[in-house]
Amino acid sequence: MGNSGRQDAAQLDFIQGIGDPVSLADQVARKITTLIKEQDLKVGQRLPNEFELASQLKVGRGTVREAVKQLVARNVLEIQRGKGTFVKQMPGMIADPLGLEFMKDKAALARDLLQVRLQIEPWCAGLAAVNASGDQVAGLWEQWEALNGTAGEGVGEDEERTARYIEEDMKFHTLIGEISGNLVVPRLIPVICSGVELHTRISKGRRDANLIAMDTHFEVVKCISSRQAEKAEKAMYNHLIQNLESIEKYLKKS
Repeated sequence: MGNSGRQDAAQLDFIQGIGDPVSLADQVARKITTLIKEQDLKVGQRLPNEFELASQLKVGRGTVREAVKQLVARNVLEIQRGKGTFVKQMPGMIADPLGLEFMKDKAALARDLLQVRLQIEPWCAGLAAVNASGDQVAGLWEQWEALNGTAGEGVGEDEERTARYIEEDMKFHTLIGEISGNLVVPRLIPVICSGVELHTRISKGRRDANLIAMDTHFEVVKCISSRQAEKAEKAMYNHLIQNLESIEKYLKKS
């Protein structure tokens, strides 16, 4: 038995019980996940290298390599060639947890996602008005300005400008989730906001559509910054209901 095999076999903490289907690599992946949490590693922080992890966990480097591959597949880690292994943003959050990519009727999907957002995001905006710190409110104004800079003519028609608008809009709504103080919402918002792209493209025939959206975005930020929870909820509701109405009109025409 090679040195790596002897290390693996000797580590009693990782030995599988009789009938236990969990592989050694699975158990090491769990140990690495625990290490990330216990050491409070942040997004973008580098993990110890393969040799260091193998030594720390008392297993072979091949086992560590397989465990890291699993965590990359689960969107916990990312490998940057020549640099190392790093913690990903929102570790464990997979790209399409609801399988929305495989739903064929994208316009109906955008409508249904907006119906879900109407139940969550107004409440979230109200929480942000109560819980956000002064620095977080300042950051929200900065994000509104970044979003405002991408709005207007060309959105929905020019691919580059449309992509920039969609990216900044997602950041805006996700940030409100983050400053709400709720731990779940920031992970939920990017999923339920995945209909933003389709709505933006549906609105391409209305050059004022994104400017109107900017007005309602502004109202949301203004109410959050002035700590008016009820008005923040109403402003977010008004913003989303405008989007929903435009999609419903599109569905009636198609």
